[in-house]
Order: sequence, then structure tokens, then C-alpha cells
Amino acid sequence: CYHRIKRVLDPRLPLPLKAQILMINTDVLSVALYPAAVRDLDYAGIDRFVNRILCRITGCPQRWTSATFLRAELGILPCKYMAHQRALMHLWHLHNEAWFRNHLGDLRGAGPLKRLTNLASLYQLDLSTIRLSSKAAWDKDVKAAIRAAACRALNADLLERTLPEAR
Repeated sequence: CYHRIKRVLDPRLPLPLKAQILMINTDVLSVALYPAAVRDLDYAGIDRFVNRILCRITGCPQRWTSATFLRAELGILPCKYMAHQRALMHLWHLHNEAWFRNHLGDLRGAGPLKRLTNLASLYQLDLSTIRLSSKAAWDKDVKAAIRAAACRALNADLLERTLPEAR
């Protein structure tokens, strides 16, 4: 898979940057993050792969800060946050579209539902309104909460790595 993508994203090809970014989002990240709703993934490994691709298509040096700034400029969140967004949309589907949604209250313990519920509380999302929210409204709330958390984390990380004297 990597070699096929590497050939397509060759900087010498006349493919616009926007099309290449769209390919990263749809081809690479959607496949890589598909099982994110129910299991842990190697987010760091996926991020390294995406960072290499971004640096390659833009021609910038392959260093951590370059890739982080590139991701911020191009609007590509770190994979952890993209996976959390996908997982929280999965939670909405469980509450609103699953045939067993009336029995979710009976599920106890540390299973996937508990994990998704904890994830929602991590981003301070109100689960009491999940059945009243439309899919679009829930998606909007999830994206806003995740973008805010990602922004805080990335800013803190950049400050720690590049501006130690600013503490």
C-alpha cells in the first residue's frame, strides 16, 4: 500500500496539493482508522506515515516540527483525534440507530460501550441529549470539542518542543 501511495504522491506529478490531501484523508486515513471505534490503534505509527507523505508532497524537510506545522496549516488533525471523532459518531449510532439501543442501559462493565462513554466524558460531551440530537448536531458538537482539545494539545506540545524559554 505504501509504495502505491508513494508513486501517486510523487511531487513531480501534476496533481494539485488539494487533491493529494484529499487522497490522504480518504484513502489512507479512512482505511487506517476504520476500526478505531472499537479498538486501540498505533496512532503514532499512522501519524509518522502521514507526516512522511505530507513532507514528501510539499518538499519540506522531514522533521517533527515541519510535519506538525504542515498538519495544522492543511487542517489534518493527529490520528488520535480523528479516531476519537469516528468513535464518538459510532456512539451516536449505537444510541440512535442500533436495533438494540433500548437495551444499552443493561450493558455493564468495561466493554466497548463503557469505553465510548468515557471518551465522550473526556471531551465533556453531554450524553443525556444524545438521543435528542440529530446526527448533524452531534457531529458538530463532537468536531468542535475535538478540535478544541487537539488545538490545546498541539499548542502545548509545540511550546514545549520549540520555545522552552517561554515557560
